[in-house]
Amino acid sequence: MDYTQIEAKVNQSFDKLMSDLKEKVKIPSISNKNFDQNQLKQSAQWIKNKLNDIGVDSKILTASDSEGNQGAPAILASKIIDPALPTVLLYAHHDVQPVNLEEWITKPFEPTQKGERLFGRGAADDGAGLSIHIAALRLFGDNLPVNVKLFIEGEEEIGSPSFANFIKQNKAELKADVIVVADSQNWAIGTPSITTDLRGVCSLELNIATLDHPVHSGSFSGPVLDSLTAMCQWIAKLHDSKGNVKVPGLKAKPDPEFDYDETIFRKDSGLLDGVPVAGDGNITGKLWYKPSICTVGIDAVDVNTSSNTILPRCRARISARVAPGQLSSEAGQIIKDYLLQNVPFGAKAKVRVLETGNPFSNKIDLKSVKAAKEAFTKAWGSECNFIGIGGSIPFTSDLQEVFPQAEILITGVEDPDARAHSANESVHIGELKKAFLGECYMLKKIAEVF
Repeated sequence: MDYTQIEAKVNQSFDKLMSDLKEKVKIPSISNKNFDQNQLKQSAQWIKNKLNDIGVDSKILTASDSEGNQGAPAILASKIIDPALPTVLLYAHHDVQPVNLEEWITKPFEPTQKGERLFGRGAADDGAGLSIHIAALRLFGDNLPVNVKLFIEGEEEIGSPSFANFIKQNKAELKADVIVVADSQNWAIGTPSITTDLRGVCSLELNIATLDHPVHSGSFSGPVLDSLTAMCQWIAKLHDSKGNVKVPGLKAKPDPEFDYDETIFRKDSGLLDGVPVAGDGNITGKLWYKPSICTVGIDAVDVNTSSNTILPRCRARISARVAPGQLSSEAGQIIKDYLLQNVPFGAKAKVRVLETGNPFSNKIDLKSVKAAKEAFTKAWGSECNFIGIGGSIPFTSDLQEVFPQAEILITGVEDPDARAHSANESVHIGELKKAFLGECYMLKKIAEVF
């Protein structure tokens, strides 16, 4: 097929391509172990059936994580046209985040169109990525310009615990010239992007104690400090008064040439009026190339069940993002050492480094990157940008390690208002249509340059 024929097929098939995504959104495939894992199995089976219906051989597999626990169901599929053609591995994930029903304006597992957006949990992350892969296979049929393999993971939203073992166990079936990870975002609606830099991630657990048992605040407060206040002062030592991370030894890269307009950033992030943007430097640099640390959870007494009691101990979890160029394990140890050297009030404290995922940086002169840039520019009708992302895709470094000869492309459909992981997640329908075109164009361009 030429490019005109591809565009015509996308236009003709768009309703069907959208219906695939809507069917997937209806399955509450939450990978968090506190939820019904049968829904995750149903999701995997739905993908297998969908692929089989369009003539793509597929199977459902699992692997064990580092502690021997069985991982979530993943789908492997392939369509080999000619061994002489380049092979492209298409990655997405079919699991989704939990939902808080009170915060949603629609029912999260009933796809609902409002204006130009389709709302539903997983409509963007990563149902959109999955749907563009299925769309490319459906649209090309037996006329694929490259060999295609699919790896649809089922546990990305819980940190991909069995990912490394899975790709090692299935190395031969996953081997490819190009790996496309469709789990990122574009710079803005109407502006396609290729992600070249990802920050790494590192989580740490903090424990602090000031007493060996709870005591009445009226009898002992004043001379005795509660553990929650100690924890708050401890965490506060991680930042200066402007909000810059002040842990010595954490690396950063120079700010990029262009910046995120502050007005748009405030709207996209939901930053409240009067709350300043934290830290020094431009916003884009702080998102892509500088470390960050935030508190994501504290275990203390619930307000509704609290009493006038001094809390003897407290636990918190912090999440650090690590700039490209530094191993996350190194950053985690640096943060741990800094915290233990700065425990307030002589409290008893422990710090434990939890999961880590390394940053990723890509070269923009790779053949696949150039091919994708041309394809997306053509599909969107506007210049494709190279961007960094403040978030992390930790398994990308695993892919680099196991498949060092493969070129890795990070693409996506999300835009700044997609609200992945949050309430009212959605995908922009017009952007999704361009992404269908873009992926097909990309596969055709890859065939031309490899």
